[in-house]
Amino acid sequence: MNRSVLVVGKLLSIGLQALLFALLARRFDDAAFGSWLAAFTLAQVLAGLADFGLVTTAQRLVFTWGRSPVLQSVQVLAIASIVVGALAFLTAGALGIGTAGLLAAFPVFVFARLQAPLLVIAAAQGRAVRIALSEVLSRALPIGIVALSPRSNLMFWLGVAMVVGGVVSFAVLFVPKSHAEPETSVAHTPLAGARMVLREGRSFGVLTISSTVHGRNDQMFLARYGFESALPAYNAAYRLFDSVVSLSSASLMTFFKDFQLNARKSGWVERLVATSTAIAVGIAAAIWALAPRATSLLLGRVDSDAVFCARVLAVGAGAGIVNAVVVRLALVRRLDRSMLFLGVALMLTNVFANAVVLQSGGVRAAAITTTAFEFLGLTTMGTLLFVNRGRQEKVDSEGVSIGTTTMVMAS
Repeated sequence: MNRSVLVVGKLLSIGLQALLFALLARRFDDAAFGSWLAAFTLAQVLAGLADFGLVTTAQRLVFTWGRSPVLQSVQVLAIASIVVGALAFLTAGALGIGTAGLLAAFPVFVFARLQAPLLVIAAAQGRAVRIALSEVLSRALPIGIVALSPRSNLMFWLGVAMVVGGVVSFAVLFVPKSHAEPETSVAHTPLAGARMVLREGRSFGVLTISSTVHGRNDQMFLARYGFESALPAYNAAYRLFDSVVSLSSASLMTFFKDFQLNARKSGWVERLVATSTAIAVGIAAAIWALAPRATSLLLGRVDSDAVFCARVLAVGAGAGIVNAVVVRLALVRRLDRSMLFLGVALMLTNVFANAVVLQSGGVRAAAITTTAFEFLGLTTMGTLLFVNRGRQEKVDSEGVSIGTTTMVMAS
């Protein structure tokens, strides 16, 4: 039941985010929309960097530390990341990203960090309904506010909408501590606990940062190189790509225990990869065929750049679906240290390629490089899994690798 609720909640939240995108595309002009998209992308990048795998790392610690120590430790890290994030937003403003867009997008980052400790507890306690409802409301409420707000001051009301959505989402996740809840013998200061959380999850945290930078740096480069007016077209295509990859990853995480139980059974992996490949080809073909209609629904007009990017990214989304399966299999095999090195190498190569290519190539080049690196990631991770099919990497002192443990708890 919990799995179904989480997947449905994720699916609804993706649909609502696409609806908000379509609404803003119709109410903003391209320059204003592009400015907000650049700021929103910065908020997402910073949220991913600040997470550092902390939510999934802390989930495991709830069972050994207890609720209060984990909450206090992650709250320290959340507050510190908000301070650093505020400085990053000020720097982005100095570098040329529109101030109004930054102010409207900043609440997205703030509430993502404030909710992190609550997500840890909610996930550990199996509160799937609260998690799903929190995600849905954080996207549904801004849609209503933006739809009713005056066009003349839309950016201000968009910022208000993000604050309202964040506050309500936070309230849904908040559960007062029960006096009947058992406590553990763990005792440490919040600052010491925060250091322990960072140390416990450092391997998975670096991999999380690499993945975040890898997935978002193209839009930051496009904004930096003066393609803000083309960002709506690229984002319309990217919404389709990101939705498919995010939903497939979220769905797979809910079945991670099934991977543990079956990943060494004869023929199971081959059937899983074959099935995911067939699904990937079908979804890629569907997006390719529907690209003109889907992008025009999101943008409110037909745009040749959006259609081109959607079709190229459709192929990348297909690779992303299969790669999500390969990554989970590698985690079950406890290959997270090798995955860490590969992830960092892919991220650095991707950033370098985008820095060089996007300056003159624009949004079409961004779509091509994103898809190319999806296939490169699939190839390298698949090779890693094949080469190490008969061995596991060295585990930590508790007998379970850090990355594997945290990802299992996330399911």
